Amino acid sequence: MKVLILSGDYVEDYEIYAPLKALEMLGVDVHVVCPDKKAGDKIQTSLHFMDGWQTYTEAPGHPF
Repeated sequence: MKVLILSGDYVEDYEIYAPLKALEMLGVDVHVVCPDKKAGDKIQTSLHFMDGWQTYTEAPGHPF
């Protein structure tokens, strides 16, 4: 089975990493694409840290 994940720059780190790894553990052939990126380009992810009830801090995540 093959799966194509569509992503964008600065996607939430865990929203792409967790499904990717779960599918890979099941033996699925997973590919991730991002508009305006070429094969081998990195996708910059972001991390969000909750500071309170309705506020958060955004930080760079892992280059994916």
